[in-house]
Amino acid sequence: MANPLTITIVEAKNLAAMDKGGTSDPYVVLKTSFSKQQFKTNVEKKTLTPKWDQTFTYYAKECKGTLTLKLWDRDRWSTDDYLGKCEINLDSFADNQLKDAWYNLEEEPKKTQNKTKKISPGSIRLKIHYPGTVVDHHQGDVPSKQNINEHYTFGKILGKGGFSVVK
Repeated sequence: MANPLTITIVEAKNLAAMDKGGTSDPYVVLKTSFSKQQFKTNVEKKTLTPKWDQTFTYYAKECKGTLTLKLWDRDRWSTDDYLGKCEINLDSFADNQLKDAWYNLEEEPKKTQNKTKKISPGSIRLKIHYPGTVVDHHQGDVPSKQNINEHYTFGKILGKGGFSVVK
């Protein structure tokens, strides 16, 4: 049974200004090493301090591997600009751990490289929750086929596919 790994992209700060107006239109792409599924946040327009507060869920048997987040600046008429990335090793996460933390972005954006003033790629705040093994407490409540036949009348009374409780 797969368990949910919930990641909330809360906000970012000190992002590089990639547009002529001195701002960026940032968004985040999420990937993991244990799933082919990837997610993308909404684009926050004209800001260096975006607030997304968006939650995404991966399902995994174990919380093992790497979570990679890449930040991009959306450009309408050209290729999106790379803002930086963050890689988080999930192997050390304990079951039922909730982590709310800031992570520094790596790799200076290309537009700011080779300039006299080095610009930090910024940081991103995430909430990561992995509940671990989820126990289905309702399995004991599932009636057997014999009990179902004793308590329900199928199809004959309500029509095809219907059922009702017999009192």
